[in-house]
Amino acid sequence: LPSEQVRVLKVAAVIGTRFGVALLSRCLDLPISHIVSMLTQAAAADLVCVVDLEKHRQLSPCRAASRAPALTKLPPTGSTASDNTPSGEPGSPITRHPTNGSASLSITSTSELPGFERGYTFRCNTVRDVLYSLMLHRERKAMHLKIAQLLQQDGSLAGGGSGSTPDPALLAHHYTMAHVNTRASRYFTAAALTAFQGRRFPRVLEYLAKAIALERQPSSPSTRRP
Repeated sequence: LPSEQVRVLKVAAVIGTRFGVALLSRCLDLPISHIVSMLTQAAAADLVCVVDLEKHRQLSPCRAASRAPALTKLPPTGSTASDNTPSGEPGSPITRHPTNGSASLSITSTSELPGFERGYTFRCNTVRDVLYSLMLHRERKAMHLKIAQLLQQDGSLAGGGSGSTPDPALLAHHYTMAHVNTRASRYFTAAALTAFQGRRFPRVLEYLAKAIALERQPSSPSTRRP
């Protein structure tokens, strides 16, 4: 693979199992058109495939192409980012999609597709694991921190509509991987409250346990708040 394409995919691996073009563009400080070009090549190599971040389903090539006419505005999707939380860590289960000819998919429009943020998913756990491992520990840590800060500033980067609130579990995950434990604990506590309101009680216990464990661990010196 070309080095620039590997660079893009490595950062995508840090973002999670599913990743959006907008967030990837901000993480790398590259134009969306360039990101789309790199990911289109990766799709042709059968490394990633296009997904609907709103409904978390794979798009067939013909459906993706039919929804690609240029738009100037990204409509709200109402999606959540919870699918990129702990399950977004390398080694976690991921559904392997059949190719269905999508390796030949080519998206030429740089605008967002109607109704959702253009997103991708890795076709195989192994691909993502390898890409993730290619980054040095300090590079992964710094990128997790940057992702958390970007999502905190703009929740829509996780695939929601404009002005959407970032998912606290997703923020907690990236702050944990960045070793910013105080913030991670705070967001896991917020995630527990959200889970409680949704009557997802096993998640409540899971998030609270993580919050308590993180409170007992010191944050990295370089990221500890004064």
